[in-house]
This record gives sequence, structure tokens and C-alpha cells, in this order.
Amino acid sequence: MAVLRDDLWASIIALLFAPVHRRLLLHVSGRRTPAALLTLLIALLVAILPFALVAAGLAREAAMLYERLQSGELNLALYFARNLTSFRPGWRRYLTVSA
Repeated sequence: MAVLRDDLWASIIALLFAPVHRRLLLHVSGRRTPAALLTLLIALLVAILPFALVAAGLAREAAMLYERLQSGELNLALYFARNLTSFRPGWRRYLTVSA
């Protein structure tokens, strides 16, 4: 299943950057290898690198949240119990924590 997902993403990136490749072919006098290399570098800089940085940041934040939950520094039940004033009154009974 992962192979299909990888192929799907590769196809999407190839379709998105095909116009860039065609344009670069004109600028490098029809030489396919330099145009392909430049297209790859542009795709890495524009699409793949930012996505990887955001995914790494999200994973780091999730790990820190998990660590705070495990250590007891952050207690979501108490957090929601203290902030129930913003919820509708009918929801309060489902979210109230008995201490």
C-alpha cells in the first residue's frame, strides 16, 4: 500500500512541475538532463523541503505534548474543566471532571 501512496505523490509532483520542466527545456536549449536536474532542485526547494520541515516541526510538537501529558505537567481534563464557561450549558455535564 505504501508503494501506491509513494507512486501517487510522485505522480502529483511530476504533474505539478511538468510546466516548469517544459519551460526550463527552452532555457537550456532542449538539453533534457540539465532541465531535469533544475526541475528536481526547484521541486525540492518549493514543495518537498517546506513540507518536510513542517512535518518535522509537527512531530516535535506532538512529542513535547505527549511528554507534558505523561509527566502530569499538562492535564487536559482539568484544563477543560476550568474553561467550560465558553461551552454551552448542556455540554457541561458531559465534560465535567469529578475530582
